[in-house]
Amino acid sequence: MVQCDECDRWYHFHCVGVGPEIEDIEFVCNACENKIQSNQVFVDLKKTKMAFAGRHEICKKPTTSQKNVFLYPKKNTETDKMKQVKGLASTSDSQCHQLDKPEKIVVELNTAISRKDAEISIQSVAIQTQQKRIDEISGQLTQSIAQNHSNHTELTSTSETQRQQLEELQRMVVELKEAIRVKDGAISIQSATIHSQQKQIDEITGHIADLITESRSKHNEIVGRLETQRIQSESEGSVNNRAQERHSGSYQENGKAAGMMVESKQHDYCIVMEQYLNLLCDSSSDLKKIDEGLCDSRLFVGLISKFQNFGGELKEFMGNMINRILTKDLQSKMTFSGKRTTK
Repeated sequence: MVQCDECDRWYHFHCVGVGPEIEDIEFVCNACENKIQSNQVFVDLKKTKMAFAGRHEICKKPTTSQKNVFLYPKKNTETDKMKQVKGLASTSDSQCHQLDKPEKIVVELNTAISRKDAEISIQSVAIQTQQKRIDEISGQLTQSIAQNHSNHTELTSTSETQRQQLEELQRMVVELKEAIRVKDGAISIQSATIHSQQKQIDEITGHIADLITESRSKHNEIVGRLETQRIQSESEGSVNNRAQERHSGSYQENGKAAGMMVESKQHDYCIVMEQYLNLLCDSSSDLKKIDEGLCDSRLFVGLISKFQNFGGELKEFMGNMINRILTKDLQSKMTFSGKRTTK
């Protein structure tokens, strides 16, 4: 700050428009400078013959026509043009009133001007503070914009990568659906083949069941006939030995014939079972492609149980076939070694 050499008041450098170098030389503020320049004007005003406002005196005019004109503006039709003091405010209503104590008016004006200058200085400091804050906010905004741009670029790259991954997944899904469709077609064809083979198996099973029923009926018929002959031979006990021997020989021959017939039927059953087993062996490769569980012994339990009462070589054959079915060893075919017995 700088001090005025006339009024000893302090002023800001910025307010009076000077710098620190003014401290080494003489400094006079604007108010004092105006006062110095206006001293001669004040002297001239004091020497004037015109009365000041508020004294209710008639102004002395050089002309007689305006001699009795009052100094009140509203009553005067014409007022004298007075030289205005530099730096003083003047209106049409207060041209003379302001000249009562001009020194006081000038001091008040200078005080008001100083107050305004101080306010302007404070406002300037506030403006500078706000400008710094604005600069800080602008820097933060610039940094935030740069960060957002970087994030946007990164998100764009990430979204592009995700889009490519999504396209790859969609392509894999299409390929998987196509593979499933082809597999479903193959399974459908294999299911149809299995259904056809199951029908053949059912037909062979029915044929074997018919053969078993027929064999049992014939066996029962022969046994009944032999039993009838035995009863008749016992009732005819009085017949001679020759007739008895003849009947006994006939009974033995009939028994042999019945045994040969049963053995022949059993041999036929074994041949049918061998064909049935070979059919399963031929279809086992297709069955295993779909499900190993289809070759289950439950398909043959009902059929095999009908041969459990047979003995000898047929029982051994049936035992081997049961073991092969239970272990699903359908690839090695076996051949029944029994021979048809002839008379």
